[in-house]
Amino acid sequence: MKKTILILAVILFIAQSLSARIIIISVGPNGERTFSPSSVTDAIVGDTVRFVWISGVHNTVSGTIPMGAANWSNPIDNTNQIFNYKITVAGTYNYVCTFHSASGMTGSFVASPVLVQENGSVVKDYDLKQNYPNPFNPVTSIKFSIPVNSVVKIKVYSLTGSEVAAPVNENLAAGEYRFSFNGSGLSSGIYFYKIETGNYTQVRKMVLMK
Repeated sequence: MKKTILILAVILFIAQSLSARIIIISVGPNGERTFSPSSVTDAIVGDTVRFVWISGVHNTVSGTIPMGAANWSNPIDNTNQIFNYKITVAGTYNYVCTFHSASGMTGSFVASPVLVQENGSVVKDYDLKQNYPNPFNPVTSIKFSIPVNSVVKIKVYSLTGSEVAAPVNENLAAGEYRFSFNGSGLSSGIYFYKIETGNYTQVRKMVLMK
């Protein structure tokens, strides 16, 4: 059992490493008080956002970010020219330069989970599988199936019913999918994950044990 869990963890780590990339955001290009690009919409969990100083004195600070994601506040200037932020939670990240927020120096990036579609799978019914491993620490794999093209939303809730993460919110083709959920920003305990499409809803329980 332990050997199987270890093999699965290694496979998930390799898959994420192969798909991950570095997203470069220039800070103060052409002497301007801007981020370039100011908006990134194609990031995925596992990517690294790299802020690279070009000119000026700036301080990039996280604003509205997904639940469970790590906050940041880092100077970007001639002395501190590079800051890397590893994305571990899917969702929308908004950030700002505190020195030049009045000038509109803001940015954002949107990260999707690493969704993998199972090749050759013929799906006849909706289904949300039990996560594996369970209990987990801090990463687990979740599979789901949709028989028709659907907008799929998967949300994670605490035992009290509070939403703590929304790892999937995408328009997907029919098929079977899997993705890795990272609970590194959450406390140990019982959580529920729920899938919603236009025609289907299901809830399952998982346990984070650190």
